[in-house]
Amino acid sequence: CVRGRARQGRGGLEVPQQAAFWPRVDCLEGGDGVQNDRTLLSAALEVPGLRSRDPGLLPMGQVVSAFYSWFNTDKEYKVLLIGLDNAGKTTTLYQLHLGQAIETQPTIGSNVETVKHKNVHFEVWDLGGQATLRPSWVTYFKATDALVLVVDSTDRARIGQVKDELWRVVGSEDLKGAFVLVFANKQDLEDCMSPADISSSLKLHDIKDHDWHIQACSAKEGTGLVEGFDWMVQRVKNRASK
Repeated sequence: CVRGRARQGRGGLEVPQQAAFWPRVDCLEGGDGVQNDRTLLSAALEVPGLRSRDPGLLPMGQVVSAFYSWFNTDKEYKVLLIGLDNAGKTTTLYQLHLGQAIETQPTIGSNVETVKHKNVHFEVWDLGGQATLRPSWVTYFKATDALVLVVDSTDRARIGQVKDELWRVVGSEDLKGAFVLVFANKQDLEDCMSPADISSSLKLHDIKDHDWHIQACSAKEGTGLVEGFDWMVQRVKNRASK
């Protein structure tokens, strides 16, 4: 709910000092743990070409244009969906793409689909997770904006392998600055590891060069996936505003 008033002044829209008219955009979390509390107005002021001699006075056309460009973009952000075999990567992809679980086969090579979430377009690459295919992940690294690691929360025996693969990937120079979203999948099953357990096993708190987030989910049931991509959208928009 957005509350507040704006008065029309000569030459443009006069914004009240408290800027109550403008909704807040908060940075939820980051690798450095620093919160960035911003308004959409302050972000709009940083759009190239959007300047005013009087910072409290903006032409209405420029305001509308800035907000249109903020919420509507044709840019696709490249996302790599990685994890061991049987983690639920392909099920995750098609829950996000189609909104339903489908019968899947082990991925040989890759699947790619466009996922639109909150007016942000993601080009999501689902990479095969068998041991013989993991070395080929590196060929997809360039120009990647985000990594999504899907973890089978019931597979305690291979959580060490997951950690090794994660740290091999985040150490790549080609992925410098990419966001890392970890889906703790299969939370609908009994005796699964909690997100806190998985975070500890993967040593996520030791990751310093990437913003990261871990999200409990069930790809089969479709729970938790939207919340994970909410975080990614927030990260993308926060970075675009800088």
